[in-house]
Amino acid sequence: MQRYFSVTKGFLVEGVNIPIGYEPLQGEISISELQHTEFSGLAPSGKRVGVSEARLSWVDLTPPDLTEVEMSVQVRAKRDALIDRVTREINRLEDVGDDASQWRSYRVSLRNLPEQAGFPSNVDWPTQPGSFTGK
Repeated sequence: MQRYFSVTKGFLVEGVNIPIGYEPLQGEISISELQHTEFSGLAPSGKRVGVSEARLSWVDLTPPDLTEVEMSVQVRAKRDALIDRVTREINRLEDVGDDASQWRSYRVSLRNLPEQAGFPSNVDWPTQPGSFTGK
């Protein structure tokens, strides 16, 4: 008897790593020796072994979860791009003599994002004070 355990994404083979009297766990499916041979080999590009409709199959790879550092880099890049755009909006408003105080407050809030308790995985983005009017 051979089994595939979807939780650990591993194969169990009787007499190798399945003890006598073993009770299957949730997430395991029975597979044939032919399936074991087919699916324990090299996966097609962009695929991994998985279970689809209670059958062993090749499933699409999902992107890995981002590390905290990678998440921080992405959030900071988005924030920095917004700060640049907000700064241009502030300059445009001030050039024509309009009030830019709400945009300046928004820019300060953007700069302070990394100080939030949930940063970078749970960011409370500040509300933009209006639509951008410049390019």
